[in-house]
Amino acid sequence: MMNANQMIIRKSPFIFIKYLVIIEFTFALLPYLVTLIFGLRNTYDQTPLANGVSYNLIVTIAMTILQILIIVISFMAWYLPNYVITDEAVIYRRGALFEERKMADLVSVQQVRLKQGWLGKRLNYGSLVLGTGSAAGVNMIRDIPNPGTYTDTLKDMIQRAQEQQPYEAALDIQDVGAIIAQGETQTIEF
Repeated sequence: MMNANQMIIRKSPFIFIKYLVIIEFTFALLPYLVTLIFGLRNTYDQTPLANGVSYNLIVTIAMTILQILIIVISFMAWYLPNYVITDEAVIYRRGALFEERKMADLVSVQQVRLKQGWLGKRLNYGSLVLGTGSAAGVNMIRDIPNPGTYTDTLKDMIQRAQEQQPYEAALDIQDVGAIIAQGETQTIEF
């Protein structure tokens, strides 16, 4: 989503698939290991529930619930975070439960560089590296779709912010009496 004053960038949908694969592989063997280690089959067979519901049905239900949780967690990890670029700053939002993090003041960004891996080039997603002159150094807007388009738009926003900053700083420092005493200039007319 873009308008004149801010730009909101969400992560690429391919990141959802990446998270899903990572979490699937992480939790694929977990139910079987728990069953083997704790001998749940024998424990279940000794419960009254075993007379009415088969162990395989319970395992199927448990695996289905686990799969749903994996999909929900992967989706939320992809969907909730976004980057908000305003006229003043680049902000990273991780969702309602987390605080926003200001990555950089827009006027302090000196360089915007596109970074894509081999898969990112093929699927048209990547990261933008924001170089600042501060001790914090480099921030990254990670895993976004169509990063080339955002690079150009971000550079334009940075240029506008940097051009506007000296004018705003001059107005903040001087009071009205001092401005009138200086007389007319290229930026002040009576």
